[in-house]
Amino acid sequence: MVANDGTGARGRRLVFMGSPGFALPCLQALLEDGWDVPLVLSQPDRPAGRGRGSRPTEISAFARERGLALETPVDLEDPGLHERLKAVDAPWFVVVAYRLLPASVLALPGRGAVNLHASLLPDFRGAAPIQRAIMAGCSRSGLSTFLLSPGVDTGPLLMQKEIEIGPDETGGQLHDRMMHAGAQLLRATMDGLDAGTLAGQPQAQRDGLRRAPKLGPRTRRLDFSRPVQSLHDRIRALAPAPGAQCQFRGRRLQILATRRTDETVPQGCLPGELVLLANGGLAIVCGDGLLECLLLKPEGKGPQEASAWLNGARPLPGERLLPVE
Repeated sequence: MVANDGTGARGRRLVFMGSPGFALPCLQALLEDGWDVPLVLSQPDRPAGRGRGSRPTEISAFARERGLALETPVDLEDPGLHERLKAVDAPWFVVVAYRLLPASVLALPGRGAVNLHASLLPDFRGAAPIQRAIMAGCSRSGLSTFLLSPGVDTGPLLMQKEIEIGPDETGGQLHDRMMHAGAQLLRATMDGLDAGTLAGQPQAQRDGLRRAPKLGPRTRRLDFSRPVQSLHDRIRALAPAPGAQCQFRGRRLQILATRRTDETVPQGCLPGELVLLANGGLAIVCGDGLLECLLLKPEGKGPQEASAWLNGARPLPGERLLPVE
């Protein structure tokens, strides 16, 4: 059991580290719960938009708006940063969607560093647990809080919450549900640690653990020789961003929403071939059936319903969607 260190108000003091919107409800919940946050760390501002102006992370923008002390270090091994982290004298570091912390930073907090991860650890360790769980066809995933140690998402577990995944739920929808549920789980975790009623337990060691590596260009590639369910899961996992993609007439085309259909594949059709359904909808021939296409995003344009895309593209009989090379 983690013992209460008897430091009173100082015990409810933490450094928060995070960057994207997923981390924002967590920081807000901790502040609402009375935690003192003397320092926030986030990723450096990045160029964005056509003018390439500098854009802060959601956490940076919130910290500046609230007047919280903010650091956006490039190098986490910087001795000057370590001195500033020591100076705030926070027993806890709390990390949500930030970066892999080096051992030199993990050694700084007096009581430990707590992380919120969007999977039921030890499954789906890595950078993209939400999308990878959907791509794997999982009907459930969840959230885990744990104590950080060297390695990727391997430290002692603190609390977990199971989350059901709907059969047509997208990565964006699951992200938003987990974002708010995660804030409440983190709040309960920190309260338990502060009270001394919560202890970390080693993660299970077993074969066949599923991983969640970062999403790359190959992850977005659609190969219509694969089964309908596999393609449907990949498309919804990557929606609305970064979007699963193929090509039509040599130009990139994102497929953002689909649904399964029981209509049979016309004789002689090849994978990727476009087929008009009896209801007037658009379907794509896959390895074991048809997948109805609901929402597409042509290169350089915004999302379009299938009917609008058909009216503009006017595909010819036998034309196909092909994998991006």
